[in-house]
Order: sequence, then C-alpha cells, then structure tokens
Amino acid sequence: MEIILRASELRDMQITDGRVFRKIKEAGGSVYLCERLHAKFILVDECELVLGSANFTDSGLSDSKSGNLEAGTYYKGAEDDGHVKKMLDYFNNIKKNYSL
Repeated sequence: MEIILRASELRDMQITDGRVFRKIKEAGGSVYLCERLHAKFILVDECELVLGSANFTDSGLSDSKSGNLEAGTYYKGAEDDGHVKKMLDYFNNIKKNYSL
C-alpha cells in the first residue's frame, strides 16, 4: 500500500486522521508527501482506478444528503483504453520526485 498526500500547509496534515498513517505503517506501506498534489485517485493492484473530485475526508466521502456533491469515474484495466496505465505512470512519477 502506498499513498501520496498533499502537504503544502499545516492544515493539510491536520485534516488527515492520524489513524490513516498508523494503518498504512502496520500494513507495511509507504506515505509520500507532495506540496502540489491536488489530484484525487485510487489505484488498486495496478489494474483498477477511481478518479474523481472527492477529498478523502468525511464530507468528501459522505452521502449526498450530508456531504459534498462529488463526481468520479471507475476504470478497470483491461477495459479502459490505457487510463489505469497512465495514472500508474503519473503516480510513480510523483513518488520519484517527492519521496520521503
């Protein structure tokens, strides 16, 4: 498990629940910090992609009655015309340039 978080100001770190970092560490994962990141995407096993506008916060991931109104797209590797591969390359480029 690997995650890239935006860390351009203290508030960015304050809105991320500390349990997130502990769970990633317990799973043997890595955290990368990028002060310019604004993209929101999840890559699963290098073959599935969720790309959208939602922040990974309560209001970003809540239902439409109580949270923000968001949009997203799901891609599955074999059916996606290369979107998963492009985002994987993008993710790896960010990691290379912003690794801790």
